[in-house]
Amino acid sequence: MRLPATFQRSHVHSRAAAAFTLVELVIGMALASVLLAVLAATVMFSAQALPGANDPAMVTLEAGKALDKIAAEVETAIYISKIDAKTIAFTVAPRNGDAIPERIVYAWSGVPGQPLTRTYNGGPPQTAVDSVYSFNLVQNPQSETESYPGCGVEDANESLLQDLTTQMSVNSQNVTSTQSYGQYLNPSLPAGATAWRLTHFRFSAATPNFLGLTISGVTAVQVALANSAFLPMGNVLEQHPISNYSLAWFQTMQDVYFTSTTPLAEGTPIDALLVFSSGNEGLIAQQTAAETGELMANSGSWQYYNNSGLICQAYGKLTRSSTTQYATSKYLVSLGIQLQGGSASYPSNPLVQTTVRLLNHPELVSSYWELKFDQDPTQLDANGDGVLDWNVTGGGNFNVSNLSNNLWNLSSTGLTTTTGSDFAGVTVVDLRLQSTSTSGTGTGCALAALRAGTSCVPLAVTLQLQTDGTQTLVLSQNISDLTTVPLLTQTRIPSGLVDLHVVVDPAAKSAALTVNSVPIGTFAVTPYNSSTVGRTCALFANGGSGQFQYARIKVVSP
Repeated sequence: MRLPATFQRSHVHSRAAAAFTLVELVIGMALASVLLAVLAATVMFSAQALPGANDPAMVTLEAGKALDKIAAEVETAIYISKIDAKTIAFTVAPRNGDAIPERIVYAWSGVPGQPLTRTYNGGPPQTAVDSVYSFNLVQNPQSETESYPGCGVEDANESLLQDLTTQMSVNSQNVTSTQSYGQYLNPSLPAGATAWRLTHFRFSAATPNFLGLTISGVTAVQVALANSAFLPMGNVLEQHPISNYSLAWFQTMQDVYFTSTTPLAEGTPIDALLVFSSGNEGLIAQQTAAETGELMANSGSWQYYNNSGLICQAYGKLTRSSTTQYATSKYLVSLGIQLQGGSASYPSNPLVQTTVRLLNHPELVSSYWELKFDQDPTQLDANGDGVLDWNVTGGGNFNVSNLSNNLWNLSSTGLTTTTGSDFAGVTVVDLRLQSTSTSGTGTGCALAALRAGTSCVPLAVTLQLQTDGTQTLVLSQNISDLTTVPLLTQTRIPSGLVDLHVVVDPAAKSAALTVNSVPIGTFAVTPYNSSTVGRTCALFANGGSGQFQYARIKVVSP
């Protein structure tokens, strides 16, 4: 069928209208090119407007974030092991459930452009800020100063410390193989004296060789520490023989000199004893009812008498304290932190700074060990340096059954620090302990202080239980590898836990001792070249048993 002519023309026209002419296509492509060029320029200009790695805004933002993190971590520090203008090393409380504190170090080399690093628990340093132009730490420490008597100096001349020469109701007493006599001595010290040492005992005696009799005999004049019942205890400190042949037949004052007795704390008494040594009979001593403190022994069993005393005098040398000494500990109250990002090529970035208050006022120490005996001490790392602090002395495993109610009951097993220290700075030792056995040589702590190469001062402080229930304290030092000398002895310390506080001062070369918060004295120490190379501290109970409730050893930061 043939379509109408009008329909045919209309259909042809609509097909032509749906296509682009060549002119239209060229014009459209030109417009698209212009639009794409405009869009590309817009993107390029926008990209140029974004901050780059060296843009002050970006650098400041990075520095601010780092500053916030440093401040948040330092704020909770529990102690600080190193700090200067560019470095801070500190310890925070355990964070991962293992009861071991975490150690964090922030450090910058001081070279513009080098990174600020953060080291965590001894791992590899990680970058905290990529490029740093300046980093500065401003400390605000608070000092706590402890004062104590200055280093004691012994008198050049001896003094009369006790005089019992009242000549009333004089009686003669023969020293025999079964009868011994003695005198209790406990001099009162003058103000400023911290210790005393017996150097000379003078007493009235005669020989039994009279009326034509010839009796040979030797009497030992001995010195021993006195217990709470005034009776001799422990070993004889020093003794000297007197032969009957050296004495007159009439009573005269006899002189015996002592050279190796050691300093005794005020209130530490001794007994001077006249004991038969050899021959047929000893000397004849005189006593008087006008004095007190005589000792008599029948076959070695001593008794004390308060209504009689030997006619005697005790001379000695006093140790007097010198100028007051001080030990200063530092605690960080707040810390100013200044950080400027960039490098030598980009030094003009803004300085970001803040001040953080430290919640725990951490102490500045160079070495630190602490034990509270509430868990296995060989699993502790108090300073968070990644090394466990203590080993069982001689090796082996720690017996946790010896821990009870925050007390460590020890006998054959001791503890030794694992990390070495020269203990060359001001060293403070705090102990709460007691001796629980009369056997052995005591419970205590030992360290090689003031080490400089082979030179050091091996020091020890010990407590020893006595048969009367009291404890005897000895602070001692080695003056050679084979010779130990007491710096001070104190007796009559009550049974039970005792607080001991020792301060070793490298400048004064001294060791100060405080017992139950009472300063006892400060004593000069002498370094020597030791063949031992120990750089550790040890807790022990030599040959006996004891208990520790607390131990802390710290070396104060200069």
